[in-house]
Amino acid sequence: MNRLQTSLIALLAILPAQAMAQTTVTDLDDIVVTANLSETAQYRAGAVVTRLGQARIDAQPGQGAVQLLSKVPGVSFRTNGPIGTQAGVTVRGVPQTNIGARVDGIDVSDPSGTQVAYDFGNLTTMDLSAVELVRGAQSALYGSRTVGGAFEFLTRRADKDGV
Repeated sequence: MNRLQTSLIALLAILPAQAMAQTTVTDLDDIVVTANLSETAQYRAGAVVTRLGQARIDAQPGQGAVQLLSKVPGVSFRTNGPIGTQAGVTVRGVPQTNIGARVDGIDVSDPSGTQVAYDFGNLTTMDLSAVELVRGAQSALYGSRTVGGAFEFLTRRADKDGV
């Protein structure tokens, strides 16, 4: 071996000694999901669940739900313009006709109409406290048309009682 190779090997052997241990431990809060119709810790949900909480929603004020949700892996939106125009979603390649949408536990699709899928274009983030996406077939919880998954939109609660 020549001198350069020997020096590089010695340098690479010494470098890990300079790594510092982490001094403080960061405790994370438990994430509670309600996407399976009852409050459950995320690690016990039994499905792939993505939860966007209040902090993430407030970090992007003035945006529609389409802009917020388009950053979630496996979710893609197509829109015909700005907020208020028609928007469609696919989750893991499954079209929106096979994706459920609920607001505070109430199904917002319209099975009596010709377009049963929920139009995400009119949804803003101003009144949302959290958004949960359950990926994969969820027909046992949300009905037979949730092959791709289901969105659960949770609205903000009033800070004070009264009007």
